[in-house]
Amino acid sequence: MGRPSAKRLLIGHVCAYAAFLALTWFVLGRSSAPPGPAALWLAAWGLGGVCSSALLLGGVLGPGVFTLRTLGACAIGACVGAVGFVVGEVAQAGWLPLAAATLVVTHALLELVFSNVVVDRDRYFLGVDDFVVEIAPGCGGYEGVGLVAVLIPTFLAAYKQRFRFPHALLLLPLGMLAVWFGNAGRIATLIGVGAFFDAELAVGAFHSKIGWVFFTAITLGVAALGYNVRFFTRDRGASASDVENPAAPYLLPLLALMATALVTSALANPIDRLYALRVLVAVSVLWIFRGVYRQMDWRISWRGPAVGVAVALAWLAPFSPAEQPLVASSVSTVWLVGRVVGSALVVPLCEELAFRGYLLRRLQSSDFTSVAPRAWTWFALIASSLLFGVLHGRWLAGTLAGLAYAVLLVRTGRLGEAVAAHAVTNGSIALWVLATGDWSHWL
Repeated sequence: MGRPSAKRLLIGHVCAYAAFLALTWFVLGRSSAPPGPAALWLAAWGLGGVCSSALLLGGVLGPGVFTLRTLGACAIGACVGAVGFVVGEVAQAGWLPLAAATLVVTHALLELVFSNVVVDRDRYFLGVDDFVVEIAPGCGGYEGVGLVAVLIPTFLAAYKQRFRFPHALLLLPLGMLAVWFGNAGRIATLIGVGAFFDAELAVGAFHSKIGWVFFTAITLGVAALGYNVRFFTRDRGASASDVENPAAPYLLPLLALMATALVTSALANPIDRLYALRVLVAVSVLWIFRGVYRQMDWRISWRGPAVGVAVALAWLAPFSPAEQPLVASSVSTVWLVGRVVGSALVVPLCEELAFRGYLLRRLQSSDFTSVAPRAWTWFALIASSLLFGVLHGRWLAGTLAGLAYAVLLVRTGRLGEAVAAHAVTNGSIALWVLATGDWSHWL
C-alpha cells in the first residue's frame, strides 16, 4: 500500500480529535475516577492526543512528513524534553543552595533601583514596601538550568558540522548562567510590577507567563550567538541563514506580532496596555520587506469590503451589547488608538500575508512562489482556513471567515481584496466595541 493521501489524514485527524475530546471528558471531566487502572486510561488519553496531532501534521504538511528522519527528529525532541523535565525535577531535591543564591542576586538587582527593599533571608522572603514574595522551590531556577543543560548539547549535536570544538562547549555554561541570572531578573521584575503597578497582575498573568518569555528569549539568544559568532563556528562560507528565504516577507510580520503579544500579554490585567508595541514591532517588520510588497497586486474592488461586512455581521450576530465597567475603567487613549489601528490595519495585513499569501499556496506546492494567486485545491482551501480558525478564539467562526477571505482571493487573484475584506471586518468589530462597550471581542 502507498502513503495515505493528505485528505485521508485530515479526516483521520478529525476522528482522532473527537476521540481525544471524549477521552478527555471521560478521564478528566468526571466527578469520579474512571473504572479500571488509572494509568491505562491516562496512557490511552495521551496516545489519543499524539495520534490527533500527528494526523493533523501529516494532513497539513503532506504525507511526506512521515519519514524516518522526521519521525526520528520528533522522537529525539520528545526524549530531550523528557530528560530536561527529569533533570529539573531531580534538581529540586537540593533547591535550598540555589534558592539562597537567587535571593542574593535578586536582592542586589532590586537595590540597584529601589531604596526600600525588604528581605528575610531565613524565610526566603523578598519584596519592596508591602509587596513581599517568597522564593519558593520553583523559583530557584533549577528547571530552566536543567532544560538548558539538555537543550544546548542537543543543539550542538544537531549542528556539529558548523561548530568549532571545544570552543562551542562554552555555550553550555554560558546558557546555564544566562538562564539562571534571567530567572533572578524575572523575580526582580515581578516584584517591581507588584510594588509599583499592580499586585494582582504581578501574581497573576505576569507570574505565569513572563518566566517562559525570559527562558525562550535567553535560550534562543544563546543559540543565535553560538550560530553566528565566528569564535564558536567554522568558516564555511555562506550559511543557511545568509540565503534569502522567500517565505520571510509573508511569515515574519505575523511571527513578530505573535512574539510581541506573548511578552505584552504578561502585563494584561484585564487589557494589554502595551498593545501599541505589537503594532510598532509588526509595522517595523513590514517596513523591512516593503520592496517585496510593492510587487504585489493591491487593487481593491467592491467585493473586498462587501465580504468584510458580511463576515463582520456573521461574527457579531450571536452577541448583544454588554457593558463591562472593569474593562472600561482600564481603557486609555493610547490603548484605544493602538487597538483600533492594530485590529483594522496591521493585523489583517499580517494575517493575510501569512495565511492567504503563503499558506494557501504552500499547501499546494513546496515551491509556493510558483503557485498562481488564483490556484487552489479543496485541501489547501479548507486546511488553511481551519488553521486560521484555530488561531482565533472562536475557531468555527474564524474558519468560516478564513474560508471567505480565501475564496475572495482565488476568485479575484488579488491579495489586496482579502486584506481589504479582513480590514473591513475588524474595523466593523472595532466600531461595535466602541459603540456598545462590549469589550469581549478585544480580550
